[in-house]
Amino acid sequence: MNNDQYQIIYTQSALLDIEEKADYIALSLYEPALAKTWYAQLQADIEKNLSHFPHKYPFHPSKKWTDKGIRQCSFHNNIILYSIDEASKIVYIRAVSTKGRNISVYKYF
Repeated sequence: MNNDQYQIIYTQSALLDIEEKADYIALSLYEPALAKTWYAQLQADIEKNLSHFPHKYPFHPSKKWTDKGIRQCSFHNNIILYSIDEASKIVYIRAVSTKGRNISVYKYF
C-alpha cells in the first residue's frame, strides 16, 4: 500500500447494507447479473474515490453525524457514510443507504 493511500475497511453493518441492496436487486427485481455489476461498481468506486482522497467529500450535514466524524459521498442512488482514522490511514465504510432513506435508524456510529 502506498504511503498516500488509505486502507478501506467495511464495517459489519455496511456489509449488511450492501448485501441487502444486492439481494433486493437480484431477488425483488429479478436481476442477479445487475446485482453483481452494482456490487463490483460500488467497490471500485469506493476504492477509487476514498483510498487516496477521503477528505474531498463533506461531513454529513447532520450535527449528530458530523460530531462523530462521519462523511458522505454518493454512488448512483446511494449514500456512502464513512469515517477516517488518520493515524492508521484507514477509511471505515459505515453504511451504504439509498438516497432519501431515513438514516437516523443507524445507531452504531
